[in-house]
Amino acid sequence: TGIRMAEVVNLNETPTPDPIWARSVDNFHHAAPADLPAPFRDAFVLAAPVIDTTIYLDYLLRRARAHGGQVIQRAVGDLADAFAGHAVVVNCTGLGARELVGDRDIYPSRGQVLRVKPNGFQRVVMADDDPREMAYVVPRIHDVVLGGTDDERNESTEPDPAVTAGILERCARICPAFAHVAPEDILSVVCGLRPVRSEVRVEAERVGPERVLIHNYGHGGAGITLSWGCAADVVGLVAAAGAQPHPPGH
Repeated sequence: TGIRMAEVVNLNETPTPDPIWARSVDNFHHAAPADLPAPFRDAFVLAAPVIDTTIYLDYLLRRARAHGGQVIQRAVGDLADAFAGHAVVVNCTGLGARELVGDRDIYPSRGQVLRVKPNGFQRVVMADDDPREMAYVVPRIHDVVLGGTDDERNESTEPDPAVTAGILERCARICPAFAHVAPEDILSVVCGLRPVRSEVRVEAERVGPERVLIHNYGHGGAGITLSWGCAADVVGLVAAAGAQPHPPGH
């Protein structure tokens, strides 16, 4: 699946009360201040799953195909195209919902990260109190992700060398094991756009006597976190609508 458990260290610059989710994770405790890099004075430590998406997404695709699912890639410029031969359409278009359904509440948040060669370090270390100074080190199975950025309404997907330098500097500050990343250690620098919305949109819309449109987008940077729960909600909405996947005659 590409999933493994790891120790996660979430750094805070000031002593911080336990978060509301503290009892929902394993091995939650606070780190000793003497063990933390400056200027951090507190840290949540916990056990959590780390997902290597380069493996996990292929795993999900294999599961879908094993259950008879098909993947057809083509451009869809209108919902009528999507409904051709189908009574139920789930709209998971993310930022594409701006054009497809005219949703102007959704906007991008640019994220840039580096993928570097593994060096034996296994803990996840992160400091994300300030979106302008966020940093995280996430060891995966075949690489380590160093990040990152949360640049709202920036739609550029071109890597910025200055941003890369800033990420390396911030990651070295929170995790000295990555203080000397050489150019040959960098596997790739990638950018993506998170589909941010004032709230996640998961709702059903009947667009005809036998057609149901279900929206499922706007998850921002929490797509994987929310994926299984939102999928269960979508299944419930389909059942509540009483719709069949294919209209009569198809």
